[in-house]
Amino acid sequence: MPGCTGCRVRHLKCDRSKTCSPCQSAGRECIRGYNVRFRNLVCPNEHATAADYGTYEYFFDEDQSWVDEMAELKFVDETQDTTESYWQGTAIADDAHPSFASKHQSVRNRAPASSSILHESNNLYSSAKPLPGQCNRRHSPLRDEDYYYPASETATHMAVPTLNTINSTRQQSLPSASPSGVTPGSDSQHRPGDVESDMFTNTPHWSDGPLVDRMEFKLLQHFVTHLGPWFDVGDSRRHFTKLAPKMAARSPLLMNAILAIAALHLGRTSDYDVFEAVKYHDKCLGLMVPMLDEPDHLKKDDLLMTTVVLHLYEDMDDGNTSRRHLSATSIVLPSRGTCISSYLRRAVFWVHLRQEIYLACVEQCTIQANLDNCNVNLSDEADNDNYWFHRTLFISAQVLQWAFGGSPSKERWQELVHLLKEWDFNRPKDFDALFFNPIDPMTNRWTPEICYATDEHVCSAHFILLAKLFLTTHDPTIPRIGPRLKSATAKMKEYALSYVRTLTGIAICNSYVPARFTATLAITNCANWFEDRAEQGYLIDFIQVTEQVSAVPRRQAQRDLIDEWGWPEEDRMLFEVSRQSAI
Repeated sequence: MPGCTGCRVRHLKCDRSKTCSPCQSAGRECIRGYNVRFRNLVCPNEHATAADYGTYEYFFDEDQSWVDEMAELKFVDETQDTTESYWQGTAIADDAHPSFASKHQSVRNRAPASSSILHESNNLYSSAKPLPGQCNRRHSPLRDEDYYYPASETATHMAVPTLNTINSTRQQSLPSASPSGVTPGSDSQHRPGDVESDMFTNTPHWSDGPLVDRMEFKLLQHFVTHLGPWFDVGDSRRHFTKLAPKMAARSPLLMNAILAIAALHLGRTSDYDVFEAVKYHDKCLGLMVPMLDEPDHLKKDDLLMTTVVLHLYEDMDDGNTSRRHLSATSIVLPSRGTCISSYLRRAVFWVHLRQEIYLACVEQCTIQANLDNCNVNLSDEADNDNYWFHRTLFISAQVLQWAFGGSPSKERWQELVHLLKEWDFNRPKDFDALFFNPIDPMTNRWTPEICYATDEHVCSAHFILLAKLFLTTHDPTIPRIGPRLKSATAKMKEYALSYVRTLTGIAICNSYVPARFTATLAITNCANWFEDRAEQGYLIDFIQVTEQVSAVPRRQAQRDLIDEWGWPEEDRMLFEVSRQSAI
């Protein structure tokens, strides 16, 4: 005897007795019947009242609109399996249900079909439209005996099945009335091979898409494969990789931004014409500038995502991070954290905060993003890697606010140090490195080898190290004068350089490209403390490889470091020659 409907809808274990224990203890009628579940209603008994299911929303509203129904309704079971799933275990004879009995009889008279036909028909038919009067059971299991192929046609059509043969065979197997009065078995019905009758009715219509040519599709794929993951670290829903291409299909603004940055990156890393990126970028700006003056447009998600993409484009174009597109993102984002209600806008905020942190490190300025947005309720993420990664961003932003805020206090420094220790103590063990190998200057390896499992772990380690670096270099406990000044300063430099080398080693050993940006920021901020000429050359090579793999120009940064270190003229010439050969 099958389980009762009352236990099924409540996900309770039914003891399958005549009146089961859960229904008996709840004082409700124990009912068995079809396992049919409607959208917002499961009402197995017409005499049931709202009190019977008061805690469940299984009844339609009183003002529910209804459509006129046919004089007679008939359920058509397509397969024996489907029918048996309704009637299994019930003491009902075949003749108690006419369509059930006729279905069994028709199934027994059918010949088996090839399994190769079955597998393809199961896939193709799921997208075909049902005939008038037939039920559209898209997920019904299909069996060999559900198809009948006449002996004269089986040998001809078995080897190469087509959508038309499967659909026409499907029409034969269903017992419902066929169109135009054609009855199954008549000479005028559809046969496997009647291509003229079915070819055009089942052929999909392909309309013009948003892309002009196949090259634009390749650019879109390039964005999804190579650039989207740069944005999506810490975003389990992968908005820039999965949602952005779908939004771009309906938004010329976002599509041109994606094509622009993909063309620029592809042009810098291959022989693709970079001028194509300029054309897409100009189109995007032509669409975006008027939208910024319209308050209604500022609420659109495609505009928000476009500003984030264009900021990376700007950095990739000339290598100089600026606040222009960051300001545009700030305008579109809400000013209070409680307003960020969508997952997309939450994801964009965290990307925006990362970009703000990069800019603050370059210009040594405070964070302009509203850190109140970091206090958005993240209870749904509190147990995953994204939450712990976002905590590192929040801590790093607070450290930069303190360091470049004008008057860093000792009390606030101690609070931030406590935040770092608290994060390190409470973080999951998954954030530990999978592999570690210390520095070996004898082999010209000036950075440790540190490998992590995921990009989130890489970025978490980077932003924690970045926060430690600025707390160390701005340590208010270091005396300004006196006998301890020299020793305290030397110890501070030692710790700072260890953080920079660790950041660089992590970036080298892991594939997440933006980790190289963070390491480059640390190198340029602590450049004057690197005194060994071999190590300086090692860091120059690291920045040069970063430019090659990221397509972000770093030539000026390399020259600034060489000037800071005072390289002799012959070393400068060697650097220029090696750079030209690399290009």
